[in-house]
Amino acid sequence: MTCHLSGARSGSWKRYRLFAWILFMLTLAPASWAADSLFTIEPAQSPQQMRQTTDPALTAILDVQAFASVHRVQAHADLLSDQLDVLQIPLGDGRIVSASKLFYRTTATGAVWRGEIAMPGAASQGSAEDERLLDELNSVVLVRNADQVTGIVRVGGEVYRILPLNQGGQVLVKVDQSKKRHFGEESDAAQHVIRKESAAQTMESTAEVRPRDGISTIRVMIVATPMAVERLGGNAGFQAQSALVIEESNQSFVNSDIPTRFESAGTYIANYDQQAQADGDRLLDKIESRSDRDLGAPTWALRDEQRADLVVLVADIRSYCGLANLNSSKATAYGAVDWTCFSDGTTVQHEIGHNIGADHTPEEAQGNVFPYGSGHQKTSGDIRWSTIMAPYCSRCSVINYWSNPYRTYKESPLGVVNVSDNARVWTLRAPVVASFYPDPVEAVPPYAVARAEPSAVTGPTVVRLDGSQSSDPAGGALRYRWEQTNGTPDVSITGSSSREAQARVPAVGRSTLFSFRLTVTNSDELSDSQAVNVSAEPSSPAPVAVITADEQVETGKSLEFSAAASTGSQLAYAWSLPGFTPASSSSQRVTATAPATVGNRTVQLTVRDAQGRENAKTKVVRVVAGSGGGGGCIPTDPSAGQYPQWDALKNYVGGDTVQHNGVVWRAGWSSRGISPDKTDAFTLVSHLPVPWQTGRPYVAGNQVIHQGKLYQAKYWVNTPPPGTAWTLLGDHACP
Repeated sequence: MTCHLSGARSGSWKRYRLFAWILFMLTLAPASWAADSLFTIEPAQSPQQMRQTTDPALTAILDVQAFASVHRVQAHADLLSDQLDVLQIPLGDGRIVSASKLFYRTTATGAVWRGEIAMPGAASQGSAEDERLLDELNSVVLVRNADQVTGIVRVGGEVYRILPLNQGGQVLVKVDQSKKRHFGEESDAAQHVIRKESAAQTMESTAEVRPRDGISTIRVMIVATPMAVERLGGNAGFQAQSALVIEESNQSFVNSDIPTRFESAGTYIANYDQQAQADGDRLLDKIESRSDRDLGAPTWALRDEQRADLVVLVADIRSYCGLANLNSSKATAYGAVDWTCFSDGTTVQHEIGHNIGADHTPEEAQGNVFPYGSGHQKTSGDIRWSTIMAPYCSRCSVINYWSNPYRTYKESPLGVVNVSDNARVWTLRAPVVASFYPDPVEAVPPYAVARAEPSAVTGPTVVRLDGSQSSDPAGGALRYRWEQTNGTPDVSITGSSSREAQARVPAVGRSTLFSFRLTVTNSDELSDSQAVNVSAEPSSPAPVAVITADEQVETGKSLEFSAAASTGSQLAYAWSLPGFTPASSSSQRVTATAPATVGNRTVQLTVRDAQGRENAKTKVVRVVAGSGGGGGCIPTDPSAGQYPQWDALKNYVGGDTVQHNGVVWRAGWSSRGISPDKTDAFTLVSHLPVPWQTGRPYVAGNQVIHQGKLYQAKYWVNTPPPGTAWTLLGDHACP
């Protein structure tokens, strides 16, 4: 962005020029292999290589100084669905963020996916009613329009934007906030010229209000010049970014507990050939004028047809991120925004905030209709932030909240009573602005907003499920349905068909995420839903497996294994004893017979408690030859007894399986009279070493014992080891 300043022309309204200010944050978290990746980053290209593009959007993006890095990506738009619970987002510098779904909503042209990462220690402390719904410092919002994706990623003080291109694909840009122009930069008297108008009115008493189910719904129409649309990624990119603007605006109202919603009155491309780096004041004058043939008259016609209470013009504007009329009437309810700032997450809200009557600072607000209508900042401590209307602060993150002294963010108040209270301005002015036009006649789906308080529990807890901020654009009554969508065991929900319900979350034995979905339906049978999560932690220690057994046993001897020293509640046991007999057991204690061959054996014990939590432990047991000398040298396969003994008088054909000398053999072709250990007509099935026999061929993988050593054949061989055909595996107790 190249701008972030507001100037003013006052009277009954002022115009504010806003230099670009954006801040988006998603927490950095370890990548999950089970998660899907949002996009694939294309091979790195230098800016010079990328400038060879014929895509006008990419060319324009590369010229924005505030974009510190630009990576071409291919987004996987089809991944965005209600079934996608965890999403990986590569940042282009080797890091990956992992976002957990907060909610998913379909739209007329696509969908919205919003997520959040809960970093260790980042969760809200306590369960204050006024604490945040969404951690704006650790969040992601994505909008899909057909196959196009745009969005905002907020990562611990860093801002990333996903911007669409004209010729397919997207770019991931990192915003360099030090290169933005900020409030108060390059200002002079000419930028604050006062245009004398009639005295401002306290407009809440002069219009017939139009509340809908207690919530003011303001219809916003977005108009863009062809030049801006080209730089926004064509019509699909313009539509996707417009949907993102409406989504972020409505999230700001939910965050700030303001009973207001924006409703799209359509997005349109103006038939107006603007000059590059146009004067924002002149554009705003033109679009406001009903007599302006090029821009104003066509826009007014669309506005009247669509009953748009507010209009935002997107264009290529010189110097400023945006400008708007302060405390607007219906005739002046317009704002203009530069294309580089359009979908940055807060600029459109900021300019519309001026339309409503909100100001930057307490000093500016003192001369206006609402002296308490300024933004708010927290400028000390480790976490510093500014609300939507506040001026620039070099170490502050702009959060998607309006000033409100009765709400907190990370345990700090969002405003000061009678000084910084944008929520109060909205409460007074939103019903007035929402009544600039009567309601549209077409049916519109409701808007679901779900809360869970508390959202993090330990032990059995009753959680309040709150859908009271849900609304119907037509002002009608809503039907509510709460249901559990994730988490074990099932949760009992009292009042599942009420606006407020209670979920009785039980004690859990492991970290568990319970998800609940609220579906609201209006009188037109149109529905909307939103999910809310409750994280539950166990209140008792996890089980610990402990194996008690000797570390050495002779071949064929018995050895006792015990799990009695394991800790945990109501444990179940699972032994894995490879080579021993039995090879498995579910008892706390088990006595097993050692294998007939020497070597190390790794046994494993897994314990599971009543809550389903598991823990595993392994132990290596050495199996050695018996003390009597030669004991255990002749290998024996426990499964050999299942097969008939080899008979020298019988004809064997391919596939016949026999036992001979305690191991299992399978005939490969016809054979008679020659024992399996002396002919290559038989293949050794048992995975055991056998004494080397003169005259018997061996194939790759066969193991033999010869002169106290263990060898493995590399390929077909009938000569004794050692030699090039054999690999020495080590010493063996047998001669």
